Amino acid sequence: MPPLSDVVVVLALAGMLAVAFRHPSGRVEALVGLGCAGVTLATGLLTSAEVRAAVTDLAPVVAFLVTILVVSDICARAGVFTAAAQRVGRWSGGKPALLFTGVFALAAVVTAALSLDATVVLLTPVVLSACLARSVPAGPGIYACLRMANSASLLLPVSNLTNLLAMPDLDLTFTGFALRMAPVLAVVLVVEYVGLRLLFRRDLTGDPSRTRRTWNPSPSSRSWSSA
Repeated sequence: MPPLSDVVVVLALAGMLAVAFRHPSGRVEALVGLGCAGVTLATGLLTSAEVRAAVTDLAPVVAFLVTILVVSDICARAGVFTAAAQRVGRWSGGKPALLFTGVFALAAVVTAALSLDATVVLLTPVVLSACLARSVPAGPGIYACLRMANSASLLLPVSNLTNLLAMPDLDLTFTGFALRMAPVLAVVLVVEYVGLRLLFRRDLTGDPSRTRRTWNPSPSSRSWSSA
């Protein structure tokens, strides 16, 4: 039978995962997190020195993560994502395949530059709202955003929280990390793009001549407008 402390830690972890899955209010999440952390520390598995060392190591990473999320939110409020989506819509000329390609590239850039959280939380709703308003299949664009939030986060240390946590233990600079991961990312992007094109081949072969409207989400309504 495992020690009581191990059982407590496992239950605390399960509780936090359950709360994250249910995603209640921020206050509830914070209280549960603090409570689980307190119960875990009460087991005595970690000494006070070890706790201080862990907090000291993680503080810069957490601070950067908070900062990049704030920057991303400001970009969203300023209409940066909507403006970028408008450019993609105009560039595609209403052709589903080109539209998908533009969203794919946009999601990859946003993920690499602003982190995967920005793509999931801020860019994906813009794409989804535009698709729903235009009554076009949302699958290709949504999957492009979600897949790029995962795959394009390989490139830079700032693209993914896991990258940031790993950086102190890697003998790499920021540039060195990017150069090491760039070939991997290139292969992954090709595989992702081809795979999604095959998966949504029916949605991406629509006839653009049936409508003269193009994907152009407005800053206010994030809906499609007439060309």
